[in-house]
Amino acid sequence: VSPFEKDILAIIQGAQSAGELSALKFPTKYPISE
Repeated sequence: VSPFEKDILAIIQGAQSAGELSALKFPTKYPISE
């Protein structure tokens, strides 16, 4: 996993925990489970 991918995951997880996860901002090409 590249540093960029780790940043993406951190952003997604942060947005998810804040209840702000948006399909428009975070397409499914970035799965939360991974």
